[in-house]
Amino acid sequence: MSKVIRVPTSVYNRLQALAEPFVDTPGTVISRLLDDHDGRGASSPSSPPSPLVADLDEREPRSRGVTVELDGQPIEAASVPDLYEQVLRFLVDEGVVGGLEGDLPIATSRKRYLLARSPVHPNGNDFVNPVAYQGYYMEAHKDYKNALRHLNKRVLAPLGIELEYLD
Repeated sequence: MSKVIRVPTSVYNRLQALAEPFVDTPGTVISRLLDDHDGRGASSPSSPPSPLVADLDEREPRSRGVTVELDGQPIEAASVPDLYEQVLRFLVDEGVVGGLEGDLPIATSRKRYLLARSPVHPNGNDFVNPVAYQGYYMEAHKDYKNALRHLNKRVLAPLGIELEYLD
């Protein structure tokens, strides 16, 4: 018999970010997380938690690490949100994001924004996995393939910034 549990929207959004679209349900994601926890063994309160960096082939697509070079600067990211945060910080701190101001928000489809001043998609839905830095928001609810493709095509190439996938 199934049980119904209620979770805060923020927790549901985190579960959704770990799910493979059209395959996973909240239950399968929770089950996978519990299996992962059981496989590592519970850590004692005094010991640091086990790192989530495991065999890359065993990890979900949004959880694998990636190494890229952004305008000659290497970036190692543990996840798509980590990658987007580092790129967003680079764009803002280097002062180049202003070159996109007239194009904001930047969409990836009629339903989704990639980069915006507000974490809300055109249909009024909140970003699922927003990354924020100094008043800019990026939607990081993507697999690596689409994350890199959208980032390069929609944001970096128009600014003349090269993105090279290393690993």
